Amino acid sequence: MKKLINKPWDYSLSESNGNYMLEVLCGGVAMYQLKIWLNASEKENYLKKGSGYIDSLSKSIQRSPNLYKDRSVKNIS
Repeated sequence: MKKLINKPWDYSLSESNGNYMLEVLCGGVAMYQLKIWLNASEKENYLKKGSGYIDSLSKSIQRSPNLYKDRSVKNIS
């Protein structure tokens, strides 16, 4: 995986074979990382709008992580 964006204590975006993984730091007292693959719409928005779109998406995930929980990537090999 190639790291494209790295904002410590916030999020990182990586790319592998044209697929993009977003790792977002979530929580309050107990912190955890939520990792998702960008879907087609998110990928298109990132390619058009750049890192500003990923900033916005990561904030949405941090505010409402339960909306993204079903897309969580458990293990990456």
